[in-house]
Amino acid sequence: MKVKSLRLLPWLSIAVLLIPLIILCFFNHPSADDYSGAAVCRDGLFFQRYLDLYLHWQGRYFSQALGMSGSFIEINYNLYWLHPIVLFILTLCGIYFLLSQLLRYFFKASLSISLKLLIAFLLFFLNFFVQPSMSESVYWLSSSLGYYLAFNLLLFWSGIFISYSYSNGKRKSDLFFLAILSFAICGSNELIAIALILLCTVACLLSYSFKKSVQPAATILLIAIVATGLEIFSPGSMSRSAFIGKKDIVKIIFSFFYWGSQVYISILKEPLWWAFAAAAVLFGAKYKESVHPSIKKNIWLHLFLIFFSIICIGPILYGSNGSIPLRMLNNVVSMQVLLLLAECFLLGTLIRNSETTATLQAAKFKATYFYLLSAILLVSSTFTFNLYDNLVQGFFYDKMMSHNEHLKKTNNPLYGEKVIRNYSTFVEEEIKMYPALNKVVFIQKAKQLPSFLFFYNDFENQQSENAFLNKYYR
Repeated sequence: MKVKSLRLLPWLSIAVLLIPLIILCFFNHPSADDYSGAAVCRDGLFFQRYLDLYLHWQGRYFSQALGMSGSFIEINYNLYWLHPIVLFILTLCGIYFLLSQLLRYFFKASLSISLKLLIAFLLFFLNFFVQPSMSESVYWLSSSLGYYLAFNLLLFWSGIFISYSYSNGKRKSDLFFLAILSFAICGSNELIAIALILLCTVACLLSYSFKKSVQPAATILLIAIVATGLEIFSPGSMSRSAFIGKKDIVKIIFSFFYWGSQVYISILKEPLWWAFAAAAVLFGAKYKESVHPSIKKNIWLHLFLIFFSIICIGPILYGSNGSIPLRMLNNVVSMQVLLLLAECFLLGTLIRNSETTATLQAAKFKATYFYLLSAILLVSSTFTFNLYDNLVQGFFYDKMMSHNEHLKKTNNPLYGEKVIRNYSTFVEEEIKMYPALNKVVFIQKAKQLPSFLFFYNDFENQQSENAFLNKYYR
C-alpha cells in the first residue's frame, strides 16, 4: 500500500470516533442543575442568585455566572447540543496551540500543519480515553462549565505562559491574557486553581535555579494566588466547608490512596498512552541538548511530574472529607496525562550519549508504520466500543426526554398519563416496534443507560420533578 494511502488511515479512524461524538451532542438533554440556573435567569433573579451562591454555597465566581446564563440560553432556544461541540473545539485548539508553542520556543522545530493537527487529534482522543466520566466532562452543561472548561483554559494559559517566559516577561500582551485567563480558571474550579499555583511555583523555582529573573513567573503566581483566594476563601466556600463537618482523617487517607491509584490506572490502561510515552522518550533522546542539565537530573522535578495529581487532590480530599466527584477527577487525569508525557521526555534526555545514537537508530521506522499504528490504536480502545453503544442508547434516551419535555412545555392536560418515568420499560416497548431489532442481545444493550450522556431522570418521580422541572416549566 502506498504511503499516501496509509496517511489517510488515521484520519479515517478519527472520523470513526469524531462523528459519533458529534451525533451524541444532538441526543443531549438538560437535567438537574441546568433547570435551576435557567429558571433564575428567566425570572430576572440572576444577580441576586449569583450573589447568594457566592456568599452561601461556593465561590466559583466565573463558572457560576457562565453556567446560569448558558443554561438559560441553551434551554430556551433548544441549543443544548451547542456547548459540547464548543468544548470539543476548545480542547482540540488548546492542544494544538500548546503543541505549537512547545515546538516553536522549546524545541526550535517545525512540523507541517497536517502532522501537528494529527498529533493534536491523537492527544485529543487520548484525553477523553482516560477520563473516568465522559458525560460530566463535556455533555452535561452544569458540570462541563464548572469543571472541564477550566482545563481547556489551562491549555491556552500554558501555551501563552511559554512565550511569556521565553520573552522574559517583556511581552505585555501575554501578561494581559495570562491575567484574564488566571482569573477565569481560578474562578471556575478550585482544583485547577491549585494546579495553576503549583505550576507557577515550579516556574519560579526553576527561574531561580537558572539564575534568571523570577519576576515574570512571580507576577503570574501572585495573580493566581489572588484569583484563587477570591474563590477558596469566599464566604460561600467557607460556609460549605463548615457544613461538611468534622474531618475523618482515616477516611481521607484511604480516599487519598484510592483515588490517587485510580488516576494512574485510568491512564496506564490505554495502549495509546504507551505509544505516546515511547514517542516522548525518543523525542527526549533526540532533543536532549535543548534541556538544561540541572533539569534533567532534578529529582524534585521528576517527582513533581509523576505525582502531580496526588499533590492536587490532597487539599480537595481534605476539604471535602475524603470525597471527590468523577467530574473533578476528569481534570486530574487530563492534567496528569500531559505531565507524565513530560516526564517520559525528561527520561529520554537521561539516555547516555553512547546509547543515544543506537536508540534513535533502533527507533527509525518508515512513516507508514506511524500512520498505521495511529489508526489501529485509536479504534482499538474500549472507548470506541462504548461510544457506539452510546449511539444506540442515546437514540432511545433522546426520544424519551424529547417526549417528556414536549409534554411539560405544552402543559398537556394528559401529562400525568403520557409522561414516561421508567427508561428500561420505555426502551423495551419501543424496540417492539422494530421487529428486526427485537433481539435479546440488542435489547439488553439498549436498556443500559447511556454512559456518555449525563442521565438524571427528572421525570422519574414526583419529588425530582417538583424539585427541578416545575421550577422551570410552569
